[in-house]
Amino acid sequence: MLHLLGTPHWSSAERSWDLPHTLPGWTISFLAVKRDWVSREHLCALFWPDAAASEAQHNLRVNLYRSRALLVSQGIDGAFEVERKRVRLPLPTDVTELRHALAAASGSSMASVGDPGNGEFVDELVRYAKPLLPGMSFPGFPAFEEWAQLERATLQRQWREAALAQFSARRLATSQALALCAILMAADPLDDEALAHQLNHLAELGRTGDARRLFEQFRDRLRQALGVEPPLALATLAARLIATTSSPVAASEQAVPAREVFVGREMELSQLQAMLCAEGSHVVTVIGPGGVGKSRVARELTQRLVGRWRDGVAWVALADLGDAAGALPRLAEQIGLTLVPQRDVSSQVSTALASRQSLIVLDNAEHLADLAPLLAQLQRASPGTTWLVTSRAPLAMAAERSYTLEGMSSPEADNAPTDAEQAMAFDAMRLLDLRTRASLPDFDIAAHWAPCLELVRATGGWPLAIELAAAAVAQHGVAAVLADLKQSIDALAAGSAPRQARHDSMRASLALSWRLLGTGPSSSREQIALAGLSVFRGGFTRSAALTVTRCSGVALARLIDRTLVQVVGNGRFDLHPLVGQFAAEKLAEHPMHRVDAARAHAEHYAGRLQACALAGVGADSAMLDEIGADFENFRSAWATLIARGDASRIAGSARAWSEFGTARGRVRELTALVAAALSAIAPAPSTAADATARCALLQAAAILHFRGGELDSAEALARDALAAAKALSDDAGQRAMLNTLALALKDLGRYPEAEQCAQEGLCSARATGAEREIAAHANTCAILAKTRGDQAGAAALYEEAIAIHRRSANHRSLALCLNNLGNVHRALDDMATAQGCFEESLRVAERHDIGSTRAFALVNLGLVQHRRGKPALALSYAQRARAEPAAELGVLLTADALEVMAAIDQQAFGRAHEALRAFAHRARQTGLHAALLESVNCHAKLLVAMGQRDAALARFAFLVDHPQLPAIQRSDAVRALQGLAPTQAEQSHAQASASRFELDLLVEGAADSTARPA
Repeated sequence: MLHLLGTPHWSSAERSWDLPHTLPGWTISFLAVKRDWVSREHLCALFWPDAAASEAQHNLRVNLYRSRALLVSQGIDGAFEVERKRVRLPLPTDVTELRHALAAASGSSMASVGDPGNGEFVDELVRYAKPLLPGMSFPGFPAFEEWAQLERATLQRQWREAALAQFSARRLATSQALALCAILMAADPLDDEALAHQLNHLAELGRTGDARRLFEQFRDRLRQALGVEPPLALATLAARLIATTSSPVAASEQAVPAREVFVGREMELSQLQAMLCAEGSHVVTVIGPGGVGKSRVARELTQRLVGRWRDGVAWVALADLGDAAGALPRLAEQIGLTLVPQRDVSSQVSTALASRQSLIVLDNAEHLADLAPLLAQLQRASPGTTWLVTSRAPLAMAAERSYTLEGMSSPEADNAPTDAEQAMAFDAMRLLDLRTRASLPDFDIAAHWAPCLELVRATGGWPLAIELAAAAVAQHGVAAVLADLKQSIDALAAGSAPRQARHDSMRASLALSWRLLGTGPSSSREQIALAGLSVFRGGFTRSAALTVTRCSGVALARLIDRTLVQVVGNGRFDLHPLVGQFAAEKLAEHPMHRVDAARAHAEHYAGRLQACALAGVGADSAMLDEIGADFENFRSAWATLIARGDASRIAGSARAWSEFGTARGRVRELTALVAAALSAIAPAPSTAADATARCALLQAAAILHFRGGELDSAEALARDALAAAKALSDDAGQRAMLNTLALALKDLGRYPEAEQCAQEGLCSARATGAEREIAAHANTCAILAKTRGDQAGAAALYEEAIAIHRRSANHRSLALCLNNLGNVHRALDDMATAQGCFEESLRVAERHDIGSTRAFALVNLGLVQHRRGKPALALSYAQRARAEPAAELGVLLTADALEVMAAIDQQAFGRAHEALRAFAHRARQTGLHAALLESVNCHAKLLVAMGQRDAALARFAFLVDHPQLPAIQRSDAVRALQGLAPTQAEQSHAQASASRFELDLLVEGAADSTARPA
């Protein structure tokens, strides 16, 4: 069964797994909701409405492949039905079941629908109370988001109408009616119609005090949310129903203290409510670390479920008990049972519960190891009772359903808000604001939203930590608390406010969790494992955790069960920031353990870096994905290698950084890592190991500087690396640096030198017979042949390289060569063939996640669309290329040029001037020769559009005669010049003007394109 109402996941008798929040996951959701055939054109319009038909169809094929692979990987094979023009995915879903139930109800008589004997439909309404794909957004896919919102709203409306129809029948049992009312109000706390039914049924039970409280809460919510009063009819009803003195509140309800203002947790409450109300649900355990808000959520839940159980709610606090037996007298007191001395307490309580229908909350159960057998006995004796337990670990009972409570919602670091309004949309920020203003009414969080955001991130969204932080902020200010917290978790401690001891400070709460690890037979191993896990940065995989900490899988599983290790998805785990800080302190108490853990961490990740370095350009996506996912761990391990002066490991790992940078970007960070290692090795190494490491680092640095557009330093580093490789007789290293040097010199406009390096490298590679190196050097020689106008020679070299890459399945190099071959055909004005090359390059890059080449293919497809007179599509490709994280400087500059040309084509001259100024400014900053010349070309085209013909002719003449203009740009300039059809006199005047021009001055004129040129 595919569950799409609530958190999307698949469940079967064998297993359960979450549907990922990715494009394949969305595709599966959409097709499963539809169930019937969906045309491919419909899917293309849904996901890629602005893309060219060929690109959209290609994207769809890739996406359907990934969607099918996702299902197959989870054991669901053969579900997809694919035809040439349409697809179908008839999976069983809860959406389909809900629709069938609604259809059956609408076709039944009103009496049968509302009859208490027909409780199945009411149970189904309770089961399907959750919204479709709740809380999800779909950035970059507005048409799909619109579908999801509409489908979600339609299902919720139909569900609500069916629920309200039950009241119209007037045959619902009171318990059923109150259960439906509670769910309706949870779905929409401002639903006045549902509240009216709720008040009526409470009044029938004589619970006018509860009715008054619920109406007052509704009125406060309405005022706060909309600034209006309740409807007159509802206010009149409430006044009539609660005019009498309220009946006594059940003892269980008196046990719940008056609550403070509750913030957020709507999704968690909705999911827990559905679990508690589901048929056959007997024991629900809310698990989570200390301070995450388990008890507070349980209290709020009981408030929202008033009336769901005939005999009310009993709240039993367990924190101060030494054993489970101590809970029995306390439970007896809460349900109004007077115990008879000398009789077995357990039997008396079991007998009293046998006829009750109630909800019993057992709060803070984690330390009572003997609770599970006692609760199992009580649960068997009381079939009408539902048990809600809060604990730091599951009880491990057969009848138990557990729910893991995590921190309150706060923005991820890579999706940070840009202003106070966006920041305050998150529950963690709202809680910090509310609690701080309780002590400091004048506090203005909008004036401090950025450091406050950093503070709630540091707390990981735990409510206790946020409340303690709020008290400290009220006394010392945000900056001081944030600085203190970075030093020690002791910054989060209560002041004078009375609390349970475990809630006096985060240290006390975490210390209890640490002590509870000491209650089992493998306690010390679990404590050692948790402390060891603090060496990881940014999360870890299971295999890495077992390797580095040397703990057992059982110990790791127990830490996960106790929510001290968080499951973050995709096979990754992490420590909460505060748990990590506390665990690091525990590790520091044992210096030898800390040294061993740091060494094991560095050895593990250095080994993975070496594997990637050895694979070189053959490094597959999985290997590069591993570095990306664990980048902070690799960075930390690298720092450890530098600190230890481990030259052999550094030498073996350095190439991995340049390979990762070439494929995935992050060049600036990688350049800094390599520079740090270089600075630790003397310029004149005294040992062979140091010399080898320095040579490897120079090679990686040269490649990274070239990828980052720092051409002068790339040339200098490449020459140093070439000399170092010669001294070590490293032929492969020499060839690699000849290739990098040739590319840097080419971009600097020094073509003869570049050609000499490229040819020397190609000859050496061919002499060795190493196909991969032959292909790499052939690609570079082809680039230079294309630059000097030898398109046929360039095409032949590219075809040679492509054949090698296809044989060796070198997908990254294949995508790049296809992209380059497309540029040859673009220079020959064969746009159809060029587009085919770029589209195949894009397919390979997408299939194997090669970010840098994907960006090149996108921007080149934009150039093709510009040439075909489709400015909007050209601009779309430019924007997609610019959004690629691994986009190199050349791509960004070409995207800038495309933006100028698209604006000109659309006659948006103001935008064109603005875009040209930005492009020329960036070209001057980088000094990239091709970009400088292209800014002049763009300026000339703008001048044509603005009617300044003479100035444009002079610039085109300058470009055509420029000796270093790449061939593809030269053909563009020639075509533009011919298109103006100058007279002989105009041609002579343009050439005379061009002879006086200097490139720097022309680029300066482009950067100030509002000035009319002389």
